[in-house]
Amino acid sequence: MNVHSIYTRLIFGYTLLVVSAFIIFGTYTYQSLQTHLYAEIYSTFSRRIDHIRHDVLPSFDKKNISGLSAQLEQIFSPEDSNRFIKILKEGKEVVYLSGPPQDRSFSPGSISFIPYHLVSNCEQGVSSNLYDNVLVFGCKTELNSVTYLIEMGVPIVETKRVLQQFVITLIVGLAVVTVIAIIAGGFLVKLALSPVEAIRASAEKITYGNVSQRLAEINTGDPIEHLSKTLNQMLDRLDQSYQNASRFSSDASHELRTPLAIIRSDLETLQKDKSLNFETHDRLGSILEEIERLSAIVESLLSIARLEAGEAKAKNEVINLSELVQSTIEQMQLLADEKNISVAINASSPVLIGGDVARIRQVIVNLFDNAVKYTPQFGKVVVSVFAEAGAAVLVLKDNGVGISADALPYIFERFYRADKVRSSTSQGTGLGLYIVRTICQAHGGVIDVQSIEGQGTQVKIELPLQKSAASV
Repeated sequence: MNVHSIYTRLIFGYTLLVVSAFIIFGTYTYQSLQTHLYAEIYSTFSRRIDHIRHDVLPSFDKKNISGLSAQLEQIFSPEDSNRFIKILKEGKEVVYLSGPPQDRSFSPGSISFIPYHLVSNCEQGVSSNLYDNVLVFGCKTELNSVTYLIEMGVPIVETKRVLQQFVITLIVGLAVVTVIAIIAGGFLVKLALSPVEAIRASAEKITYGNVSQRLAEINTGDPIEHLSKTLNQMLDRLDQSYQNASRFSSDASHELRTPLAIIRSDLETLQKDKSLNFETHDRLGSILEEIERLSAIVESLLSIARLEAGEAKAKNEVINLSELVQSTIEQMQLLADEKNISVAINASSPVLIGGDVARIRQVIVNLFDNAVKYTPQFGKVVVSVFAEAGAAVLVLKDNGVGISADALPYIFERFYRADKVRSSTSQGTGLGLYIVRTICQAHGGVIDVQSIEGQGTQVKIELPLQKSAASV
């Protein structure tokens, strides 16, 4: 789990908030329950002590005090209810002491109350004290000029058990709430960030081929909506700049074609003048070579401008890739024959794709031209076409000079040329592979280049099969 992820941080924050609220609520509830239980016990025993003080004790005098025991046991039944009652005269003489409770949880005679002189008068309220898990209540009252101490007690084991059970319930509830908070938090965070995901998905689909496409705008009235609108405004500006640059490239390339053609024609005419000496004639040849190279660059730039304007797949025809590869390479066979390079074509089975024939042919021409150009004398070039896993595959492999591992990641960039490509024997423009990749992407395909320096290069292109062919 990525702790720096906004998903993780939001889920953690939401869970922490819910768990903290549950802990605060549970603590408050526990305190309230504890206070309520002890308040109920205090209230109950305060009433019972008042009953003894006002109703039971005044009914007996010194002569018939023995009848007090029967009266108290009849009214309160302390042994059966696991409670005890003690009445002391002048804090010393035991007037009444209940017997042991049924559960034998304590011995009434061993219960120690607070010191006699600290016990409050009943008019001031009932005093309480905890002794060995027995909660004792008592107060002093005066009857016939004699002071009596009335004590009543009850074990709080059951009360503690209730509170402990409540704590266990809270702990289990905390675990359940934590799990639910994590699950619910994940769902809510995903739901809340779904507009961001929609924006990301839209942004991922925007390429140079569909720069006019915009991000989905979520009408939520929050910063996410403002973000989507701001990004779309930025894309508008970028699109405008891109269109201006593309238009400039197209216009400049188009305007340069005519002057270059005129210069080339004039130089070719001048070169035919027999009065020129050998040195001048040779210089004119060098100039013509550079003019041809410049013309090739201009043509490539014009082609790129058209591709980026959406002409990479101007037509959608059914193309037999096998036949197209065979016919195209047969037309270019002379290039290989000049260097005594053997060419093998493995494309016997029909492989149908959809697209623009001219552009697909341009891909084949550029790749085969590169293979021949960078394969030495008596080398070998193998071209294969086949269908695999719902895709049409074109593989072109040579045993030429190869491409260094450092240069391989950059070969599809405009005007990039590796060191071996910059040799004097190479007339490349550095735009061929960029054009090939652009055409492949426009046709929904991918291109992969693998190369080992000094051993050769393999170019693999995968294009979607025509639907009718894919279903066969």
